Amino acid sequence: MTRDDRVATNPLTNEQLVVREAINNLVDSARLDVLRALAEQTRTPAAINAQGVVARQTASDHLARFTDRGLTKPVAEQCGYELTAGGKITLEALETCLDVLDCEQLACLTRSTHALDVLDHLATGSTRPHEFAKMGADAPSRSTVQRLLNMFEAQGWSSTSGGTHRITAEGQTVLDAYNDLALSIEQVVEKAPWLQRLDQCRSDLPVQALADAKVVVSSPDSPGLVVLAALNLCDSQFSQFRALTSIYNPPLFNAYNELLERGLPGEAIVDQSVYQELHEDGLQHFLDDTEFADFDIGWLEEELTLGIGLYDDRKVAIGAYNQTGAADHIAMLISTNQTVVDWAIDLYNRYWEQAHRKTERTPEAVSG
Repeated sequence: MTRDDRVATNPLTNEQLVVREAINNLVDSARLDVLRALAEQTRTPAAINAQGVVARQTASDHLARFTDRGLTKPVAEQCGYELTAGGKITLEALETCLDVLDCEQLACLTRSTHALDVLDHLATGSTRPHEFAKMGADAPSRSTVQRLLNMFEAQGWSSTSGGTHRITAEGQTVLDAYNDLALSIEQVVEKAPWLQRLDQCRSDLPVQALADAKVVVSSPDSPGLVVLAALNLCDSQFSQFRALTSIYNPPLFNAYNELLERGLPGEAIVDQSVYQELHEDGLQHFLDDTEFADFDIGWLEEELTLGIGLYDDRKVAIGAYNQTGAADHIAMLISTNQTVVDWAIDLYNRYWEQAHRKTERTPEAVSG
């Protein structure tokens, strides 16, 4: 294995994937066409076959594999498949890379065990063919190096003068495009349990900034694991709390109440499903912000499968749920990366702008 071969582990299956090989498997086959067929709408294997993409059974096989990797998920009511956020991010990252080089070029670059290493080595400075032996124990043979250098020069990615080879500006652009793609794919693989639940409209998230993020997933044996992880983020140093929740979870709401009783400034947004449930269960007091001077609450007219917890502007917990209004099988991403935190703050603020306040709507309006 070469030094460029990033290995990512898919937590859904514990499968270890070489990122370069995963990219090659997508672009050097009909798999990319199957992903593209889902770009705009849910489709069945038969519908994909009808488009002339691949045979129905082949489409079924590819979709099953994509689902194992969190890129697609079945839609029972339509007997078809749709992209997850991870699938949409993967497709968008591939299309962005393919704006720089075409499928055949990307396939050639990722098919070879050594092509990316040689191009990366050229990016460190001008070099002669024999100097590639310094790349280490996995260094390519002299004939492999020469073959790759010839290919790069034919593509305009490198040039030679007096036996010395150097990367061109075009070659550097290609290398940068590949590295961006590889970083995105790596995070899609490693954050699969969260991204498979996240709505695909959230594919604008800064996926490459997720490298240091932690994903916590609930299970039938530990249903409260995610909520506990979120509560553990509360520390004595933070001075403001903001939350968007789409599930009613008593321990979580009790924790919110404790924060308010401590006088901690904050905001909260509940979606329509939680708003309705609070009224049905006689828990409207959770929607009353008049007792707390530094607390505001709002509610949305839509139902979500998303939760956001913001701890000042330095920590974030983003939950994604399997179904609207339910806490079954929650996956939560926890991050202190400022790029991720800023993305979550922006998303939260967009929902806050849409939210109704206490004076705008009454419980009677909902029940009516």
